[in-house]
Amino acid sequence: MYKYIETGEKARFWIEPHKIEQSALDQIKNITYHPRLFNWVAIMPDVHTGIGATIGSVIPMDGVLIPSSVGVDIGCGMRTIPTDIDIKDIEQPLLQQIHNRLVDLIPLGFDHRNHKQYDYIQPVLKQIPEIVEQCHEYDHLSKNPVATQLGTLGGGNHFIEFQKDENNKLWLMVHSGSRNIGNILAMKHIKIAKKVANSYRIHVPRDLEYLEEDSPEGQRYLNDMHFAMDFARNNRFIIMSIIKEIVYGIFGNEFFNEVDIHHNYAAKEEHFGKNVWIHRQGATKAKSDITGIIPGSMGTPSYIVKGTDNPDSFHSCSHGSGRTMSRRQARRELSVEEFNNQMKGIYSNTVDKRHIDEAPNAYKDIDTIIAYQKELIEVVEKLQPILNIKG
Repeated sequence: MYKYIETGEKARFWIEPHKIEQSALDQIKNITYHPRLFNWVAIMPDVHTGIGATIGSVIPMDGVLIPSSVGVDIGCGMRTIPTDIDIKDIEQPLLQQIHNRLVDLIPLGFDHRNHKQYDYIQPVLKQIPEIVEQCHEYDHLSKNPVATQLGTLGGGNHFIEFQKDENNKLWLMVHSGSRNIGNILAMKHIKIAKKVANSYRIHVPRDLEYLEEDSPEGQRYLNDMHFAMDFARNNRFIIMSIIKEIVYGIFGNEFFNEVDIHHNYAAKEEHFGKNVWIHRQGATKAKSDITGIIPGSMGTPSYIVKGTDNPDSFHSCSHGSGRTMSRRQARRELSVEEFNNQMKGIYSNTVDKRHIDEAPNAYKDIDTIIAYQKELIEVVEKLQPILNIKG
């Protein structure tokens, strides 16, 4: 762990500060000036520049909520499940067949569900009537019915992966969030926080405007944030249900303990004897009684971990490997040939110019990121991808 002396030790890092781009360091310094910051901000090794709050930051606040410190994909997170299927039983033609079936049933990118896809997941939707009913309450904010976004993957770094563990057993993994409705709600409350800022009697750093937790605005944000988190979790549940049904139809296998975690959210937790709002923006909770998931980039390993209850990080760890370059820079500098070489042995139909901003070289080395966190986590499993689907 490193203390950032420039900020009066109000930032603690699990990566050397000089390895972080200057724009992210400027954002971190900005956070340390916040008048409601509790103790310090904890910076994870996958840190990179975000909007307002730095991606890979854990920001504790005394009595206030900062919508921009949760971000625009509220409740984004991971879901994974191990199986008893041996990888030797899955050859490439079968992977291609599974891939095509998944792409047929799960909308990718900006797509919503069509009628065929809706009919297919009806049995799953009947298991979660509460979230479907809640979706209708938010229809007035969206051009399309909000429920049609359930069971959709999204774009960017969201993915479906088949992976193998060190015993060559198959794992299934999904990374997705609250889709367009999460973005709509985040932007709505960020704007409200900026308006409320006019009533402050103290200076607050730009893009870190807050809502008092017991104010009407703060309570409305909490309600909407919790809906978006529930939406994101159920979105991953539906996607994983489709994957499991396809896999079971082929192998008749057993599934084991399913894990789901968020990495963009705020929660009230007790730290250093005080209840504070912990904002995890691109960070996950790391407790010894919680199974965590730290994915790599497309084409690199993912890790299943347990936390070490480290108090200085506010019981947190990284949410992934973190970008080394912006999407624009990656599209300008990376080559498809290099991308293709890095994806050897992994079945994917998105190794092309259109997806080059997700190439492994656009991200930090996941093994290095894990090594930085020896104070925060213990590795349970290391998983290697064999199939990858992106929006």
